[in-house]
Amino acid sequence: MHQTRQCLQSLLCASLGWGLVAWGSVDADILHRYTIRVDEELNILQVEACFDGVPPRILQTSSDEAQQYLSEFRVVSSGSRLYPDGRYMRLGRLGENACVSYRVDAGAAAQHQKKDEMGLARRVGDDLLVSPQLWFWRPRSLDADTDIEIVFDLPNGVNVSVPWHTVERDGSRVVCHVGHTPYSWSATVAFGDFEVTKISVDNMTLRVAMLDGDRPYDRDKMLRWLHAALENVRGAYGKLPRQEPQVVIVPVGEKGEPVPFGRVIRGGGGAVQFFVDPSYSLQRFTGDWTATHEFSHLLLPFVSRNGAWLSEGLATYYQNVLMARAGEYSEHKAWQKLHEGFQRGIRNTRGDQTLLDASRNMRRDGAYMRVYWTGTAIALLADLELRQRTGGQISLDLAMQRFADCCLPSDKTWQARDVMQRLDQLVGETVFVPLHDRYIESSDFPELHDAYRALGLDVSRDEVSLDDGAPLAALRKAIMTGKTEQLADENSPTISPAP
Repeated sequence: MHQTRQCLQSLLCASLGWGLVAWGSVDADILHRYTIRVDEELNILQVEACFDGVPPRILQTSSDEAQQYLSEFRVVSSGSRLYPDGRYMRLGRLGENACVSYRVDAGAAAQHQKKDEMGLARRVGDDLLVSPQLWFWRPRSLDADTDIEIVFDLPNGVNVSVPWHTVERDGSRVVCHVGHTPYSWSATVAFGDFEVTKISVDNMTLRVAMLDGDRPYDRDKMLRWLHAALENVRGAYGKLPRQEPQVVIVPVGEKGEPVPFGRVIRGGGGAVQFFVDPSYSLQRFTGDWTATHEFSHLLLPFVSRNGAWLSEGLATYYQNVLMARAGEYSEHKAWQKLHEGFQRGIRNTRGDQTLLDASRNMRRDGAYMRVYWTGTAIALLADLELRQRTGGQISLDLAMQRFADCCLPSDKTWQARDVMQRLDQLVGETVFVPLHDRYIESSDFPELHDAYRALGLDVSRDEVSLDDGAPLAALRKAIMTGKTEQLADENSPTISPAP
């Protein structure tokens, strides 16, 4: 395996808040322990699970394919064999503090993985990216006083990146506590010869693992890019609501853009994966919106598929607003990009499909633009109405900050209307639920003509120009600067979406 990489510029790491990760501890009355041993070739995971007190009757995974790569499942004390039944491993009645062991062929799972698909396992150069759904046969749920401790016993030169809270990292031994996110939520674990590096901006921290590539690449550049993206997200309300999310960088070679794909994964507490073409300059990376979009997803909890318009719309709204606040976009460019997105959403809107149906069937029907940009339009309308009602003192930023303070991180799936209702309660205004109810069963794209006119967004041949003499021009500027602005004219028009 290639030599263990270090952060090459120690002075740079110190100045930007980069360093090895430090960890706290978590207490639980009942603590089941899983010990994971991986071979030097990163092919075989040997797992031993020991249960604190009475063992569960059933262990399970959320993958139908995991059993294909499972073997030698035994009760440790007796050596008796157990066999999976689809997603389930029935343990029956084992004695207190019993242990089971099993073997998982992650190398075979990676070989069977189709190119450019996520799947259960994937080789990234000499490193291995693997879903816990492949190897983590576990109780379906945990009581509030129960947790699972995972101990990784690693070969020399191999490290591990995990989404879970890490309580110990000492050489080849890494100890994590799983917590209570649902077992079915996706997560990712990376094994390989890399450092787990911490990037901090004020009270926001990322745990970054940069995986192997086909050719060497500038890892300091990647850290600078992520640092800049964190600075962007700080422009919302100053923090990320999740503690130290995992970030995994996957180099994918030449793809025609710096970040061809990114995704947020909620299992284990929240993580972000970025698939990158490292050949691009730092300027191209910091000018790309993908990282700002993905980190903006963490401003909300996990929202059900029916509410994809909310989670994607809010992230899309903020990707443009926060890039402007950070100076990556001019005010004009941000509004131009929003306008172009709204036009894509309008073109993708079918007159026979409600927003609820489009969200539920977004992938099947290719309704991405309708869903993303309807949600973005609703975020803009909510932000405008809040600012108008309160003379600029309450905004979407403040609403999201209060939501984070009260409700994040969250280990449950939220419905979009419940999020909107909570936001109304937190700001003391009735803004979000009426917008939800107006559009969720509508087959029309939100009407933005009145908002454009009041904000001073003049459009000619799809080109936006800014009218600083418009009634809400100050509010328009405030959105893109993040500054609180009193409305100059108490008689400024109130923008309400058409019924």
